[in-house]
This record gives sequence, C-alpha cells and structure tokens, in this order.
Amino acid sequence: MLAAAKRCGIPLQDHMYLTVLIRPVSIDCVPGRQDTACELSPDIFNHAFSNICTKYFFFLDYVHTLFGIFIISPEEVSIIVELVRCRLEEMRYTLPVSIAAFFHNSEGLSSTVHTLSKLRNTSSESIKSCIVVPPGLSSTAAPSFEFLHTPCSEIHKKEFLTHIENHILTLPREPSRRQQALIYLRREIEDWLFTTLAYLRCSPKDFLDYAQTHSPTQSPCLSREQAIINNRSFLLWADSLFTLVEKELDHNNQYTAMVLQARRYIEQNLHLNLSRKDVANHVFLNADYLDRRFKNELGVSISQYMLQKKLEFAKHLLTDTDKSISDIALDIGYNNLSSFSHMFKHETGDTPMSYRKYKKTDSYCK
Repeated sequence: MLAAAKRCGIPLQDHMYLTVLIRPVSIDCVPGRQDTACELSPDIFNHAFSNICTKYFFFLDYVHTLFGIFIISPEEVSIIVELVRCRLEEMRYTLPVSIAAFFHNSEGLSSTVHTLSKLRNTSSESIKSCIVVPPGLSSTAAPSFEFLHTPCSEIHKKEFLTHIENHILTLPREPSRRQQALIYLRREIEDWLFTTLAYLRCSPKDFLDYAQTHSPTQSPCLSREQAIINNRSFLLWADSLFTLVEKELDHNNQYTAMVLQARRYIEQNLHLNLSRKDVANHVFLNADYLDRRFKNELGVSISQYMLQKKLEFAKHLLTDTDKSISDIALDIGYNNLSSFSHMFKHETGDTPMSYRKYKKTDSYCK
C-alpha cells in the first residue's frame, strides 16, 4: 500500500488519515467467482466525492477490495465521516453490486497500512451489506434498533411493518432527536435490503430500474429523504420498499426456474449444435438476460455451460463405451471430427484417442 500511495502522490508525513475500505458483498455465491467485483470502479467513487475539498484517492487492491484515503485535520473527523457515510448510503441504490464499507482513522500513513490488514480481515468475515463506523469516529450515538441480520427467502410485510411501527412509537418526541432516530432506523432497513439483494444476486442498480418501472408509488431511492420527515412518511417508504422486495423475490424465483429449464434443455440436446439464442428462445427469454442469469447462478455463461456438459459426456463415452471417436463427436453436436479433437485437446490437454487410452490403461491397472 505504501508503494501505491507513493505512486498516487499521497504524502507520507504525519497527517490524519481517514480510510474507507469497500468491498462487494455476494451471499452464497459460486466459490472463487469475482466477476462482479471488478464492477466497483474507482472512477465511480472519484466522481461521487469530487466536491469534497479534502484530498483523497481510491484504488483497487487484490481486485475486489477498494480503498479510499482522505487526508483530514483532527477536528474534521466526525464531519467528514458523516459526509462520506451519507454519500455512500445514497450511492448504494445505483451501484452494480451491494457493498460492505468499513471506516478507520489513524495518524500517519505507516500506521494506516499497519491496521488495514485487520480491517480487511474484519470486512471479509462480514456477509452483510453494511456501512460500519466504529465508536468515536461519529459525533452521534450508535443506533438502538437492530432490524434483521440475515436476508429472507420470503417477506412477511405485515409483520415487518408492525414491528417497525411499534418501534417508532418508542422514539423520542423532540423533533430533531426523532429525526435522527428515523435516520438510524432507515440505515438498518437499508442494510437488510442490500443484504437481501446480495442474497438474490440482484444488482442494486437493476433493482432501482425495476422499481422505477413497476412501482405504483415513488421508488425507495426517490423517497428515502422524505422517509424521515415524520412517522407516516417513514411507514409509507418502508411499505413501498417491502412491496418491491416481494416482487423481486417472486421475479427471482420465476427466473431461477427458467435457468433450470434451460439447463435441462441443454443436457437433453447435447447432440445438437445449439446457440445461446436457441436456448433462450426455448424458455422465452432474451439471450443476454438469460446469459446474465447463468453467470449469476452458476458462475458461467450459457456457452461455457454447454461446453462443460458436452465435455463431460464425451469423457464418459470415451471411458465407458467402445464407440468410435467420430460417433462420439456426433453425439455431442460436432459434425467435424477435427473440430471435436481440437476442442477436446484445448480443454483437457489430451487428444480424444490419448485420453481414452490413458483412462482405459489406468482402469486396467486398478
């Protein structure tokens, strides 16, 4: 990190630094998959914080972790923390992925580097979309209300709203303190919302686009500022939010079934030279959209999935049958033996003949 700081022109003197670590949250995702991580571009955040006078920079570390460093004076800490946190909360609705963000401050860049490994470990243990400010960095007290810690596979909207309404009745009567309490409550609900979207592998931006198209009332992004005006507006905001999440859950379940149907179609027709469009037409979906669903749910594209299944079947036929290699090529949709051999060697490192010979010899030795 010190080397990166030097490259970016960050001074190494004993300044006060505020560091924000940001990483994408993906619940129950395919192991090793990082395709959404690269969508967190430093440019998104550079633009979002362009009007903050304090010098800062963002850079990607280990592909999926984004660091931001603000050089500030000690008396600015709580002000800048609140400003950055509020801006991140607003941005969450338009980002391509749900995020977890963690704040840290220190004096001197060397001290910052020393503590970042601990901060990174803390963030990697979190499966929740959240914006975490440690005690002492904020000028306001910690929230007293905890909403939901885990995403839900179904929504009990009436129960949730009753829970929220009962909590609102316990809030301070004094207007400024009540509004602050509503802000905390909104944060808890939004943490739950974005954790749920990560669980659904749904892009917050896609969710917002869907909300603007399908919501009978204002979308949550447009109404989040009005939510803290009074109790009634807050409950209306929460109601519209839960309604949209209900629809997204139904939407997700519907298209998960479509992916399963597409997979079965592929597996039952390995002898055909199917295109991505052929598969999408079978389940009456747009090819690009179905491809994204495959990547979200399986970690591979439609074409990659078809290749995997063809290769698995070809290996089985080579190992467990005496079919000729030309017949095997036809069985997995290759009319040209040369094309099949080229694909097989590219994927396995062996020709079909050498693979069969090795496997049968290996089986005999056992």
